[in-house]
Amino acid sequence: MSDSRHSSRAGFTIMEMSVASILLIVAVTMGLVGLVYVLRSVHQNQVQNELDNDVQIAMENIKVDVRLTTLKTMFFYPPNDATYVAMSMARANDDDGDGALEVDADGHMIWDETVIYHRWTGEPAQLRRTVFSPRLTTMTDAQRILQLRSVVTEGHGRNAANGNNAKTEVLFQNLFDWSITPRGAIYDGYAAQLRRDKEVVLGSVVLKTGANQVKFDPIGKNSSASEDGYRIGLDTLIASPSYVRREAERLLPAYAYVEVAPVDRENLGGSWSGNRYLVQAGDDLHEGFTVEVYNDMIDDATFSSDQAEFEGTTVLYDDTLSPAETVVTLEGAGESWTAGNQTAAGTGTVMPTDFATGTIMRVVLRGKEMISGGWLFLEGAQCRVTFRASALGGLRINAAYIAEAADDFTPGPDVNVSSAHQFTFGGNSGVLIPASGTAASDYAALNIDEDKSYVVAYQVGSGAGEGNPFVWPELDDPTMRSSYMVSQASGIAVTNATWPSNDYHTAVIGVDTLETTFPAAGYYISPIHDTRLDAPSIAETTWSTDVPSGAQVLMRFRSGASNDMSDATGWTNVTPGAVTGVAKRYLQYAAELRPDPTYLRAPILKSVQVKWPGPTTFVDIGGTIAQGPDFGIFEVEVNGQRPKSGVYVELDIYQDTLGFVGEKRMRSGLATEITPRNSAKD
Repeated sequence: MSDSRHSSRAGFTIMEMSVASILLIVAVTMGLVGLVYVLRSVHQNQVQNELDNDVQIAMENIKVDVRLTTLKTMFFYPPNDATYVAMSMARANDDDGDGALEVDADGHMIWDETVIYHRWTGEPAQLRRTVFSPRLTTMTDAQRILQLRSVVTEGHGRNAANGNNAKTEVLFQNLFDWSITPRGAIYDGYAAQLRRDKEVVLGSVVLKTGANQVKFDPIGKNSSASEDGYRIGLDTLIASPSYVRREAERLLPAYAYVEVAPVDRENLGGSWSGNRYLVQAGDDLHEGFTVEVYNDMIDDATFSSDQAEFEGTTVLYDDTLSPAETVVTLEGAGESWTAGNQTAAGTGTVMPTDFATGTIMRVVLRGKEMISGGWLFLEGAQCRVTFRASALGGLRINAAYIAEAADDFTPGPDVNVSSAHQFTFGGNSGVLIPASGTAASDYAALNIDEDKSYVVAYQVGSGAGEGNPFVWPELDDPTMRSSYMVSQASGIAVTNATWPSNDYHTAVIGVDTLETTFPAAGYYISPIHDTRLDAPSIAETTWSTDVPSGAQVLMRFRSGASNDMSDATGWTNVTPGAVTGVAKRYLQYAAELRPDPTYLRAPILKSVQVKWPGPTTFVDIGGTIAQGPDFGIFEVEVNGQRPKSGVYVELDIYQDTLGFVGEKRMRSGLATEITPRNSAKD
């Protein structure tokens, strides 16, 4: 009899084995798919990281180089396009490791290298950086453009100018697109109150030789501006290879491309250059104007430089002109000395009636070189004296003279006889001055020098009521001997060289004021101007003057290769027009001003212009701009081109790699706006 517990066998059926095999294959397949997915994900991440790394490194290189340059050294390819694919720039380095870029003795940047970024189209494409080190400083702008073109077309700098010093590196190689777009010059003129924004740099642009058209176009207004806030105001404008600052109002007449033309406006508050500025009161978009700027020139109209020299001349704002202008004119023709200034006495001292009757008086007028001196303030070719009588009675002067003091340092009555000049009064040798009255002499032909001291000698009448000069006590220095008196009975002549010094007074007696005419000649010597050219050709010189009959303004020029004019040519007399014989880099002019034959009317020099053909080159456009509640946002164009204030760089790198279904394009991109920040002179 059999046992049913042992009647079945252990194991899998064929069906079970088939199902198990299928499940295993599915599991393995899914595992392989997952592994492939992971591997491809890892690969894509690696590609993305490489792309991100490449774009970051490339953009950081570009940022560093652009920030260390200046727009005036930058060139782009292809030329005259709105967007570029290559650029060249100068680069300065910290050669001595002191943390600062190197400049020369004049503060000009020392450019060590030329750096060019360019795209080389190949398999694959490459972003290349070519460096010319050292930079060839003698190259012209045209040669640098050719150098850039050669690098772009050949992929390296070996065959370009300065090719022996070229080295090219590949920043990365891959599929990529990039573009370089210069940023234009836009300025917001809004401010809560009228003010000046000084020395603004709007951007850089190529300025061509000769005349250039600079357009100012309102393109909007600040949200806080007034309803008609589209006004444009300029105090000064700089658009010159030699950095000449021009008074904006001197650019008039300007072409207004709408009905509202810019005008010259006076502003005496806030230290506006020349007390004037140019303003256009437009009230809508694109109501702007265009001015013409010549490349290159000196345009002096304010004569305000600290480096100018003045000899017998001065600068003043002449509001008798229409319009008022800042001018150079002769200094003088006024009160050079007064008794009140020298003594610090506003009122006189009471003296006995007729205390000076029958005497001869000498009064010392102390100049800069004398002890307790410095009381002569003007110089002139001729002089006259005003005498004053006291309230006690009249003063008769029988004869009066003036001469240089024999001792310019120590106060005393002695004189240099050879310098003596007699005063007359309406052609007469004497005059009677009533009580409390004054009398001015005619002008005497003695040149007054404020460094020297002078002695006025006069003989007092002998009659009753004739010896009452006004007396100013020496309050500033009570011990100072200013007047010396002797009796006519002593036999001493009024014209003696020496004089007794025992009868002195610590007061000024009788002499009220000394007036001077203008000097026989005065000079204004300009600062030294750097033309930035080794041999400029002076195409035109003009100057504006107002010259009375018989007066003169003479102009002279000189030039030198050294910035201190130590090697300068001699002064050359010039007339308006072209100038020959003045052909070195540094230029200076001198104006000689001569009064009319009476020495009482002086010429004035209003402005000086000197033009020479400057190079076609990048220059900064800017100046001092007016801001206010009704000033708008404007854009600048020069000869139809927008100045460049920075560069906008877009870089997009991509690579095709295996995806989960076919190829996948991986991308990484950056875009940034970079402003050159090198502020040293170049």
